[in-house]
Amino acid sequence: MSKPETDARYYERNRERLKARRRQRYQEGPASELARNAEYRSTHPEIVNEISRRYRVAHPEVGAAYAKRWAKANPDKIAVRNREAARRRRARIRGVVVEDFTDLEIFERDGWICGICCIPIDCVIGWPAPESPSIDHIQPISKGGNHTRANVQASHLRCNLRKGGRI
Repeated sequence: MSKPETDARYYERNRERLKARRRQRYQEGPASELARNAEYRSTHPEIVNEISRRYRVAHPEVGAAYAKRWAKANPDKIAVRNREAARRRRARIRGVVVEDFTDLEIFERDGWICGICCIPIDCVIGWPAPESPSIDHIQPISKGGNHTRANVQASHLRCNLRKGGRI
């Protein structure tokens, strides 16, 4: 049994045929090429994932540059992610149960009504305004409360700070 060809050898042996096929596809138009690429990706996900993984390993600077551009374009998403990660970290340090959820999920569940004072929360106001939205742990993590959907409620920042570590 012979050794399988490497990609480079295959390309060298079939260079002209591959170039001709690429020219023909280009002349057919970009829509047909995009459709063909999408079909290949959906029918061969393991091959596409392996090729992508090899590229990321060989070119880490491309991934880092993309991540940097994304972070610069989405500072609000970075802030949310960091805030949620800090809450989960604090809960894990205390050894309590941790559930993954977002602030927005809790605000929508509670109808943007403060669970402490029962006054509507304005979703437009941003931190550090006293009326800005905040997540309150009903039983504080410092008192052994879990970081779960059942133990959090929407609140104004002012109300949450005033409540502090009390139950």
